Amino acid sequence: MSFGIAALIFLAGLLCGCLMGIAGVVTALDGY
Repeated sequence: MSFGIAALIFLAGLLCGCLMGIAGVVTALDGY
C-alpha cells in the first residue's frame, strides 16, 4: 500500500470526522 493512498484515506477520514463533529454540534444546539 503506497503512502499516497494511505494519506488520502487518512485525510478522507479526518474530513468525515470533522463533518460528523459539526453535525453533532448542530444537532445538540438544535435540541436546546
